[in-house]
Amino acid sequence: MEIKNSKKCTKNSTKNSEIKANTNNTNNTSKNKKTNKESKKCKNSTKLNNSKNKLSLNDLTIKKTVEESKIDSNKPLVSVIVTICNTAHLLHSCIESIVEQTYTNLEIILIDSYSIDGSFKVCEKFASKDSRIKFTCDVFKSESDMRNYGLSQATGDYITFVSGSDFISLNYIEYQLEIIQKYNADISECEFIKVPEIVSAENSFEPPKQNVERITEFLPWQAIENLHSISHNTCVRTVVLWNKLYKKYIFDDIRFPEDKRFEDEFTTYKLFRKAKKIVCSNQILYAYVQIGTFKNRSYYDEHRLDILEAYENYMKFFKEMKSPYMLERAGRRYLRIMLIIRKEMSAFDKHLPDKRDTIKRLDARFKTIYNYLNVLCDKYPYLADTKPWHQIYYNKYNTYIKLIQEFNKENLKYEHNRRRQSL
Repeated sequence: MEIKNSKKCTKNSTKNSEIKANTNNTNNTSKNKKTNKESKKCKNSTKLNNSKNKLSLNDLTIKKTVEESKIDSNKPLVSVIVTICNTAHLLHSCIESIVEQTYTNLEIILIDSYSIDGSFKVCEKFASKDSRIKFTCDVFKSESDMRNYGLSQATGDYITFVSGSDFISLNYIEYQLEIIQKYNADISECEFIKVPEIVSAENSFEPPKQNVERITEFLPWQAIENLHSISHNTCVRTVVLWNKLYKKYIFDDIRFPEDKRFEDEFTTYKLFRKAKKIVCSNQILYAYVQIGTFKNRSYYDEHRLDILEAYENYMKFFKEMKSPYMLERAGRRYLRIMLIIRKEMSAFDKHLPDKRDTIKRLDARFKTIYNYLNVLCDKYPYLADTKPWHQIYYNKYNTYIKLIQEFNKENLKYEHNRRRQSL
């Protein structure tokens, strides 16, 4: 009896051990399945993270972390004022180049003048994902009015401007801030490059890098002199607003003219005059996108004449400064610009029936400035070498007017004969 009971006990124990073993195996298998699932999830998440890290300019998913969006009070705040007007096809690359800056302590002010091409949606998308962005949509007469509004909203220690069609290198702000602090300047400036609209829309352009860095320091009067340099590239690089970083105090009592085009020509020399030092780098960090061309227009824009008013201001400024040298330079460029505008206006003579008085005033003003510069050269002998330039512009202007008049006469004859034949 005892032997039988022991056999039963051994059988029960073996059964229990088998059951325990089976349960352990099932638990292990379920655990393995869970771990396999978790590992798959981890792999998928790493793949997603890797795909997120690879940002393309055409993809609307913005890489943004909470840490980057926070404003660091220990670093200077830079206000980036972006003016937007119907540039939706270029706007994503513009804003993304600002959001992804290596210097993150930014206040990004997006200003849209009721665009009708979807720019509003692009701005809203970025603003919802980045707390550094302030977005405003309102009616503005011109880009200068938009920039004035941006200045009234800016709270940063430094200010920079970016047009809604352009884009900047990822280290643009960090580099500009570095040189402005290193050289104790009030304005820093970098080189820019012109980019065709097609290339920018495809986002296939990267600004070239300069191998050898070259930094130049300018006093205010030297920078103002560069505004009227013989080199056209130097003039353009110096006068434009959007390739520069400014200390905010520079704009304390300076604003852009209301409802005017070429606001940089009206304002930049005033900013230079107020600054103590301007520092310029040869590094290409700003991409200026060329949208359309003058040849593609079917009408003449009246605001094109605003630049003439800007040059009148230049002439007054250099008279007050009692600088005959700069007065002659500004006057010479004034002649050149009037010559260009006269050519442009002649291309739209058929569209300018009510602008005859404007053309007459332009012709009269050209002669007045030409005569004034000749008197100035006679008064100051060291300016005598510039007289041939005045004569070249004068001859070109007169010959061009004669050609236009002859062309208009032939046109009138042709129209008159055509009407007679039709009758």
